[in-house]
Amino acid sequence: MRNIAFTAEDEIYGTYKLISTSQKVVATGEIVTLATEQGFINYGRDGRMMVVITRGLGRKQKLSTR
Repeated sequence: MRNIAFTAEDEIYGTYKLISTSQKVVATGEIVTLATEQGFINYGRDGRMMVVITRGLGRKQKLSTR
């Protein structure tokens, strides 16, 4: 395996929004698009990363009538 170095111009640090997700069914080769997932991925300058993915449409909030 080669050791690949990146220059400062190549750095990808920052936050990116998830725009689509899909999965492949190995047994059939079918590709399924998952339309209800949302999320973000964050790459830090220190080499760390964080991913937040939510599934489903969530629950609707009830409005208070007070």
